[in-house]
Amino acid sequence: HLFSRLPSMEEDGFRPDEYSRWLAGEWRQIAELWPQGGTEPPGGWQTEATARTVALAGGVPGAHRASEIARTAGVVRSAREPYDRLPTPSAQLPEGVILSRGAEAWIRENEIRDVAVPVYQGIMIQAFTPSARGWLSGTGLRAKWDYRTPERVEWTPQYLMCRESLASVTSPRAKIGYRRLARTTDARSFIGSVCPPFPCGDSVFILDVGSGGVEEVATVAGMVNSFVFDYVVRFRLGGTNLSWYAVEECPLAERGRCPDLRRLVVALNLSPSSQFSPHLVGEEWTTMAALLPAERLRLRVMMDAVVGAAYGLNLDDMRHILRDCDWNLGANREFDVRGFWRVDRDQDPELRHTVLTLVAFHDLQAKIAAAGGDRERGIEAFLNQNDGEGWMLPETLRLADYGLGHDERAQHPQPVAARLGPRFYDWQLAQSPEERWRETRLHARNLLGAKGYGGLLAERLERRLAEGKPHLDLLRLTDDYERRLAGDPGQVAMLAELYARRVPDPPGWWDWITTLRADGHLPDAQYRLLVDELRDRKLLTERQHTAMLHGAPPPLLVPDDETTPLAAEPRQPFELRSQPNTESGDLFE
Repeated sequence: HLFSRLPSMEEDGFRPDEYSRWLAGEWRQIAELWPQGGTEPPGGWQTEATARTVALAGGVPGAHRASEIARTAGVVRSAREPYDRLPTPSAQLPEGVILSRGAEAWIRENEIRDVAVPVYQGIMIQAFTPSARGWLSGTGLRAKWDYRTPERVEWTPQYLMCRESLASVTSPRAKIGYRRLARTTDARSFIGSVCPPFPCGDSVFILDVGSGGVEEVATVAGMVNSFVFDYVVRFRLGGTNLSWYAVEECPLAERGRCPDLRRLVVALNLSPSSQFSPHLVGEEWTTMAALLPAERLRLRVMMDAVVGAAYGLNLDDMRHILRDCDWNLGANREFDVRGFWRVDRDQDPELRHTVLTLVAFHDLQAKIAAAGGDRERGIEAFLNQNDGEGWMLPETLRLADYGLGHDERAQHPQPVAARLGPRFYDWQLAQSPEERWRETRLHARNLLGAKGYGGLLAERLERRLAEGKPHLDLLRLTDDYERRLAGDPGQVAMLAELYARRVPDPPGWWDWITTLRADGHLPDAQYRLLVDELRDRKLLTERQHTAMLHGAPPPLLVPDDETTPLAAEPRQPFELRSQPNTESGDLFE
């Protein structure tokens, strides 16, 4: 009864936004967005040539007219379809403005009346692809679904769940969702992906790795989607239900042996979708999204090789797990029914995921041997070769050099990289790292809201303090773009969250506040919001709250005894005063 069918929700006025949430509220046409701040769109035009062309055109155009003008002016778009039709990059849109799917409409976050999110079904998940299929029509076995490519990460479910019901059934953390229905005679048995905090039906089981953060989630996701883990699953699986009792007996390698595995999973699974933006803010190991088949194959091959080494396997072990994968389909031979020879069986052997994994594992073993048998150093060298990009797909491959192949073709070099195509789209290469970061932060802010984004910044600040890294930039929000995204509510929420977590201890926290006010980073109005927030969170009593608004010292010095008079409590009307502008030393030395 908690699941609502998609057509009925859309009849009730719900509309999908750019994050695959269905929103009910005051949607407006996209052309109405640009005049909000004057005669040009928020953030300005990208080039002077575009501005001149717009002036000649007689004002701010609509979406399709803007696309034509941008092409005429030679603008290189940093965003992909449909957002390259906007007359300004999506990272320059105002915070709190949510675009619809397709960017033909927009809505302000304070005008949203209700929110519904997709309900996961097993068919929607593929390895490292959290939105592999989209619902078209029908129910049950007669339901029709379409295929989604990695660059089109959007959810079109059969059912939605409203926000009121959602809080009681799902965790806000990222999680690993995997298909419950599995067979040992399919190409793969364990099929999972890092999924956003959407509710899941009974055909999707969840692996929750606890409070370790997205780093641990990504590392575990890389292991459980590997050939090695899947090989173990096939021996544990007796029927068609991959229940927890079977999964919990399967071993994971020591996670410390492959800390960089997360970087590969982020590029494969998290970076392609703006839904995961809150998990990527402030992380130094975020990489460019892997959208095209060549780059996704390269990263998965690297991942399988690294996981095999982390499990302690040698080359003979990997050959046994991936046996028969280098045979052609026309071979007069019986294959193991539980083998992985079905993977990419429609491709030539030198293009298959399984065969390339053996080639990459051969290179990794050579790196480990060169490191004197040190597995961790060998993995590090394997992942950081080629200027830090790691192992690359070979231009040509002679299978016989690796003891692979069973026909005449295996004796001759065969082209590989050129046949698989480019690694990245042109628009990905045209987009600067700064533009990617701005989009990531804007999406995180829009998904979490101002206060939620402030809590996220507090979490990042807490981690930096624990790791001994610089943190003053986050505390004072010296980045103008970050300050605009958070706004007063976000900054107040960040400071209150730090106090609630005791980061640092309460006396040090109030020293922070004093310094921020003295430096002009915490105006009077914002300070009053902060004191109100601390009272609402039960971190200040009503008596302490009143005293502080009337100029009393921090609550550590304010008695909470009602019989004790407050000398600092004046009788005149309420008035806030900023701290005097006096010279002060560096608080953080």
